[in-house]
Amino acid sequence: SRLLGWSMTKSWLHTLVGIAIKNEFLPQGLDTKMELPEWSDERSEMTLRQMLRMSDGLNFDEYYVPGADAPNMLFVEPTVSMNGKIESRKNGKGCFQYSSHTTNLISRYLKYVFEKKGRELDYLTFPTEYFFKPLGMDSAVLETDPAGVFIGSSFGWATGCFQYSSHTTNLISRYLKYVFEKKGRELDYLTFPTEYF
Repeated sequence: SRLLGWSMTKSWLHTLVGIAIKNEFLPQGLDTKMELPEWSDERSEMTLRQMLRMSDGLNFDEYYVPGADAPNMLFVEPTVSMNGKIESRKNGKGCFQYSSHTTNLISRYLKYVFEKKGRELDYLTFPTEYFFKPLGMDSAVLETDPAGVFIGSSFGWATGCFQYSSHTTNLISRYLKYVFEKKGRELDYLTFPTEYF
């Protein structure tokens, strides 16, 4: 039976962002501004690069205690994007702060991009068609919230705890290595995380 990947799911969501950029769903790449319809203030100026680095400056509380932001986001709110409730911290932008909410906002933005193109259903099949199926990850499932947003921070499922943590994760790593080797950029694969993130 499938087991839950929790925060390893973030790697899936971030890989999907790369696939979306490669397939020109996000033509501005990492400089894409997070112009979510829920935001009408300075938050809409944040870039995808800042979000992927978790240096967006949002005042999200990652503690897992009753009433805190993280469990509320996952188990209480109608959507993991929290409908724009989380405000910016004063002078917080540019500083790293681990945040599951940030990952889910990226997922929400991807959904918004597909919606703008009139391709809402393609958003739901995107992980399977562009990521899981090509890698042979037949058991992989990325769960959505009630609003249809992938819970990219936490709710990725795959068969077997050992397979999820070792086999499935290694598949992703080998896939990324293969992409760089195909372009004759083997050394770039090793420096990619440091240089780009």
